[in-house]
Amino acid sequence: MRLFVGWPRVFGVRTGMILGPEDFAPRGGGAPRAESGFVYVIRGDHGLVKVGFSTNPEARLATLRTASPFPLAFAYVCAVEGGAGPALAVEQQALAHLAGRRMNGEWFDTNVPTAVAAIAMAASWLGHRIVEIPADRLGEVMRLAAQGPAAAPSVSPLRRALQIALGLTLGFVTTSAILIAKAVAYR
Repeated sequence: MRLFVGWPRVFGVRTGMILGPEDFAPRGGGAPRAESGFVYVIRGDHGLVKVGFSTNPEARLATLRTASPFPLAFAYVCAVEGGAGPALAVEQQALAHLAGRRMNGEWFDTNVPTAVAAIAMAASWLGHRIVEIPADRLGEVMRLAAQGPAAAPSVSPLRRALQIALGLTLGFVTTSAILIAKAVAYR
């Protein structure tokens, strides 16, 4: 099974990336790590956000929804390279960055961009790479990762995702430059 993550059309060109089980294999091949690490931001209708860590974010959200009188939804989810240990460290550092806005537990009176920036800053400070996972595709990504690799790549899944994203960005820039040059030439 393969997953297509797409972005809006630009100048009639559909951009996006296609991921398969091999894109989630750990370095050197083998089965995926038993415990992947994810850091997430959950937004509640009560105006607060929660920053947390989980090896299974979908199950964690389900647990939180059961205990909350307010609707809750993912605003941001990222995978942290290295598994559960580095993800927990990133979450703890992000919580420290947001400490001045703490309301109760891991709930903060802040906005989603500030919480996401705290996660990115924590990951950068600790030297861990992260890759954002679209919240609506989290289940598919986790199922793909659980299937294991079809062929063992020599690079980590996060490095592969970054390479794909960079390739798409460069491809978009090149395509845009060509389209703009053609438009200028026909003026």
